[in-house]
Amino acid sequence: NGDSTFWVAIRVINFENPKLIYDFSANLCRADWSSNTGKLPCPGTSSATDGFIFLSDSPRLENRQENEWTILAHPHNSTSGWISGIYPEFVIKPGHHFIAWVGCMDDSKGCNVIFRLDMKNLKNGNIKNLGVWYEVFDGKVTKIDLDLSSQAEKRVQFILTVQVNGGTPERANAFWFVPGIVLKVPPTPVPPTAIPTAI
Repeated sequence: NGDSTFWVAIRVINFENPKLIYDFSANLCRADWSSNTGKLPCPGTSSATDGFIFLSDSPRLENRQENEWTILAHPHNSTSGWISGIYPEFVIKPGHHFIAWVGCMDDSKGCNVIFRLDMKNLKNGNIKNLGVWYEVFDGKVTKIDLDLSSQAEKRVQFILTVQVNGGTPERANAFWFVPGIVLKVPPTPVPPTAIPTAI
């Protein structure tokens, strides 16, 4: 009603390259999430055994504390458990890169998961795998920087998936840290300087 105050916290994601085109965290619940048991609510709750997905702006990763939006993903609690989100339509352009950091959450000994990034081509319905990353709770995380330029001009849906890969399914607490599409523009080549020739 405009009769009280409010506050906002603005955080700037510092990618190594400038322009953020699409933020998977901000669009988390625009994706359709499911697990072995079917469709999942978004956001979910950490007590759900069917798998859950939600955001944290102060996640404790296995190697550090962070303060940027992070997708926390927990597959279905089984040895074959998985959780997957299909995002809305996106058109890939030259210079687009998928960037994220992936790993296990802090205090998740027994976490052993597989991260997958897939792409559904909306023209022909084919699904293409763009990358697979294996993570265990070992104090290390993986940085992903995937050039999508070879898929330029395609209308696609990105699919983010986490699968149990052994370990303890109940401890499969995984994260996608600031996943996004960024535009990386290669530097403009500098033309060679003409050198006068002596006469």
